[in-house]
Amino acid sequence: MGRKEEVKAKITEMFNLPQDVVLNLPRLVLIGNLDLLIENHRGIIYYSPELIKVRIYHGLILIEGSELLIEELDKDTIVINGVLNDFSFKLD
Repeated sequence: MGRKEEVKAKITEMFNLPQDVVLNLPRLVLIGNLDLLIENHRGIIYYSPELIKVRIYHGLILIEGSELLIEELDKDTIVINGVLNDFSFKLD
């Protein structure tokens, strides 16, 4: 994290502001292992029924599973359905 991000993080903490908005962090909502909602994304990098790569501010989110389907996609939100086996972050 650079100096600018460190300052933003401290200000966010001091004033109790929502981190996802101020620091451009993704917000993930997982419902069991069947649905995943991702907010504050930067687009889809790769898509197949077994793997989806989603760009975020400081890297990627990798979603692995079977029968993965992008149910909804707009500039702020992605909804993924299917059998989710794993997801991880690859940060820059």
